[in-house]
Amino acid sequence: MKTLLLLALASMALTACGSDETATPTSPTSTATPPATTPDEASGTTLTITVDPGSGGEGVEYTLVCDPPGGEHPDPDTACAALTEASTNETSPLDPVPSRQACTEIYGGEQTAVIEGTLGGEPLRAELSRVNGCEIARWDALVPVLVQSGGVEGV
Repeated sequence: MKTLLLLALASMALTACGSDETATPTSPTSTATPPATTPDEASGTTLTITVDPGSGGEGVEYTLVCDPPGGEHPDPDTACAALTEASTNETSPLDPVPSRQACTEIYGGEQTAVIEGTLGGEPLRAELSRVNGCEIARWDALVPVLVQSGGVEGV
């Protein structure tokens, strides 16, 4: 029975290969994975960035759109490039610090920030602060997005 099935399949394959007729495509049935895109290339990057400088200072809030760069952000081109880099890193500063991550106990200041909206069509909410070395590193990587560098005053 297996031999008969194999012969039938081989016969069909040879018939298809020997045909002079050109196949007409029907509907697209591609199973290929579409090429990877960065947030700047993907649709749906719209974020609200809220930065609180702490110590009673006045916070700022602005929008950032990255396709094409725009919004209320003072430098959307640089901010969108920083987001692209951040979202493609293995350890993205947009992700929270893992709970078991060892972090230096260096206090960087009272500043906090929230980035929320969609990045490349995916929902995003990142909360940032400067309470330890890990959080400071996340903040510093996103300074072009946050606009404010932060840090303890007068140190």
